[in-house]
Amino acid sequence: IKLVLLFIIIELGLLATAAPLATVFTSGTAFARRFADGYLTIDLIGTIFFSALIIRSIRASMKQEERDNQAAVAWYGLKAGVIGGSLLGLVYVGFSFAAAKHGLQLEFVEKTQLLSALAEILLGARASILANITTTIACLSTAIALTAVFAEYLSSEIFCGRIKYLHA
Repeated sequence: IKLVLLFIIIELGLLATAAPLATVFTSGTAFARRFADGYLTIDLIGTIFFSALIIRSIRASMKQEERDNQAAVAWYGLKAGVIGGSLLGLVYVGFSFAAAKHGLQLEFVEKTQLLSALAEILLGARASILANITTTIACLSTAIALTAVFAEYLSSEIFCGRIKYLHA
């Protein structure tokens, strides 16, 4: 649902007739500034914390004889990472181009409100609820993953396995 909503907003933004605005920044300068901002997300930091949960999930979905094969686990993880990274990259690139076409209208919008503002420009005030639903779904999926990581940490590190996170 999240990806469909994001791609609808991106597609409408890319279909807009406005041309991207000229900028005084070189591509290297723009990249350096956004890299310094950290893209205002927790994607990279979140990945580090989620990696243990991801590896455990990969192992749980594998056949018993493959679970201890680190190369097989790494291969499944690589495939999943390429798919997830590609989708995330498409979303970032798509929003970059869509926002570039509407730069004048987004110039004074706070960074945290860019998605809602872009959706309102593209879809109108009433239909911009899609952006809010998309943001809610994205936050919920992140919260669910963080909760699972924290619960697993409590179970294994704090309670030393005495209290189980998962019950079979």
